[in-house]
Amino acid sequence: MRSNFFWTANRMIWAWVVATLAGIAVLVIVAGALNVLPIVVFGVSVLVAPVSLIVPLKRMLTRQIDQVVEHASVLRPGAVVIPAAALVWTRADREGVGLQMAGRNASGGSPVAVTVLADRVEVWSGRVEPEPRWSVSRADLMVVVDEVRVGMSNVWDVVRLGDGRHDVLVSPRYSPRPNEAGKDIDRVLAELGLDPSRVRRPEPMPAVSRKTVRLVRPFYLPLAGGGVTDLPDRLRKRLVRAGRKVTAVQVRDLLAGGWREMVVGAHLALALPADDVRDAVLAAMARSRGGDTGLPLSVVAVLLAGPTAVEAMNGRLDPPAGRHRDDDLLQIVAAAVSHAGGAPGQAPPPWAVEAFEDMLAAALDLQRDFANARA
Repeated sequence: MRSNFFWTANRMIWAWVVATLAGIAVLVIVAGALNVLPIVVFGVSVLVAPVSLIVPLKRMLTRQIDQVVEHASVLRPGAVVIPAAALVWTRADREGVGLQMAGRNASGGSPVAVTVLADRVEVWSGRVEPEPRWSVSRADLMVVVDEVRVGMSNVWDVVRLGDGRHDVLVSPRYSPRPNEAGKDIDRVLAELGLDPSRVRRPEPMPAVSRKTVRLVRPFYLPLAGGGVTDLPDRLRKRLVRAGRKVTAVQVRDLLAGGWREMVVGAHLALALPADDVRDAVLAAMARSRGGDTGLPLSVVAVLLAGPTAVEAMNGRLDPPAGRHRDDDLLQIVAAAVSHAGGAPGQAPPPWAVEAFEDMLAAALDLQRDFANARA
């Protein structure tokens, strides 16, 4: 399912690119005829052009949120309706709910209306959809105040709504400005019938420096989903070169971030003394959400923490009821628990033990390469 906003926004962006290039070309020609330096016209255009896109996009998102709210209000008369932009954490949630995924590629979020009924809470998106995208009974509703990174540098305050299978991150839009959403979090909690003072709040999300971004961008895609495996020579050399000067502070920040940062942080943790990053690795393991992070973190946790990693990995073996289960991942994590001296609920199959041992050997090789580079 596609969000109306992003379907429309993509068309707007392409139209804007074509119109902007055509406009700049015309202005440069006119400037030449008027003896004005073309570089001056080009420079002014570069400064002004982004505003001509950002302002209409923000207005369009606000308008679409209003339209979704109006649509939900008609179909759910008498319900409390909360205007919001929504995101989801994982690809499984994106496919299941049809909303945009949080992270560095996210921008405005999907326009939604959250309807609060006596027996359930619903999330609507789309101006003509006959049914909500997601619904959860009040009895099964889990609510947490959280923060989510949107784009390269923005952090939104959100209310995380969960049913044990999917999580929807709701950023209220009583005001159209995302940076004012934090002021309305308590209002959303009250609309949900909760006491804001009794809802868990997040630890402040660490700021991401440009240097940290440069660590993540080249590596997260090729490293994601494969555990710590034998890497292509070129990628391995680049990773080792990055690990030569990486600091414990940077690695801890990576491990406290989103899945992309966690993937890279798990590998770069091997470049540092275990005592400097052990706690951060275990904390990341405990909150990992899928194979992209769970596989490398289970290997690194065993290597750096040994038996003390068992508790964090056991938490990964027991996902909440109804949540999507990655059985292959759980089997490999069970092999990691067994290797660390723990007792998983079910013995891992031979293939999982072999896969984990291969990844552990690859991690040891990478750790030695880091040690040689930093010597």
